[in-house]
Amino acid sequence: MTATPIRLEGVTKSFGTTRVLETLTLTVNPGEFMVLLGPSGCGKTTTMRIVAGLESASSGDVYLGERRVNDLPARERNIAMVFQNYGLYPHMTIAENIGYPLKLRGVDGAARVEQVKRAADRVELGPYLERKPRELSGGQRQRVALARALVREPVAFLMDEPLSNLDAKLRGAMRSELKHLHHELGTTTLYVTHDQVEAMTLGARVAVMNQGRVMQLDEPSRVYADPANLFVAGFMGSPPMNFMRGEIAEGRFQAAEARIAIGALAHRGACIAGFRPEDATLATSGGAIPSRVFAVEPLGDSTLVTLACAFGRVVARAPKDARFAIDTPLTIDVPPNRLFFFDPTTEARIRS
Repeated sequence: MTATPIRLEGVTKSFGTTRVLETLTLTVNPGEFMVLLGPSGCGKTTTMRIVAGLESASSGDVYLGERRVNDLPARERNIAMVFQNYGLYPHMTIAENIGYPLKLRGVDGAARVEQVKRAADRVELGPYLERKPRELSGGQRQRVALARALVREPVAFLMDEPLSNLDAKLRGAMRSELKHLHHELGTTTLYVTHDQVEAMTLGARVAVMNQGRVMQLDEPSRVYADPANLFVAGFMGSPPMNFMRGEIAEGRFQAAEARIAIGALAHRGACIAGFRPEDATLATSGGAIPSRVFAVEPLGDSTLVTLACAFGRVVARAPKDARFAIDTPLTIDVPPNRLFFFDPTTEARIRS
């Protein structure tokens, strides 16, 4: 399949007086798997629908390769979409569902059968072609939707939260299948989700969106390890980053009873400090942040401990065999180089 870049230049979108996209400029490289990540209403699905031709941009330009497609109907863009609700025809067999785009194109019977079989085999649906969608599991039905997209041999795939209707185990399995399929095909893919686990595991790059803007665009590991602002820091990660409102003075950050030596930092005065749950160390004494155990959640591979501090609650990830009674007094330590600082007004990252 052809790997075609997708490019948006200065794209805005308004519905009446409501601005949904704010001058969005974005390039999905040929063959890249890019994820649009963000909460409901951030503009990610609208962005995808504009690329597909299902919505028109209020201003700006959309390109597939070198071709400007603003005025090109959706059916002529040769883009395949996969939705969260599968979009299968219940009265058709699996083979008929997969082959429907070919039927619309007028592909003859023998060629259509061959292409359907090839697409079905790619997603391990060969034995199910004569069944109806109701006879398949949720994961199998999502694979039918993928096969129907594959059979078109599109210039790009657009996927709108395709795994959100599946249970946790199936989501994990389908993530692996999607990743392997993209490795095999190398087709440019734009994937929309609110699930940061999907974003971290699937995307070559992740565009974190909020209020119609891209807040940060980078490799998933860099977005996680080096967030550009308070929103990205709080959205990327499960459990999310802990935050403390306080101030920096004389080489220390302090918030209520918390006192953390941080060394040289040009910023002085009010700020928000953050740390990841896995970067916290719990002890019975000697730590920088006094706290009491509020809740303990064993996960099998680790234990999440929610702690009540003078400035609010924080979550720490402890070893899998850690057990604490409710209200046990503990202290929390965080290495200074694992603290993140943000401006309380602009929410931008404060760097050393």
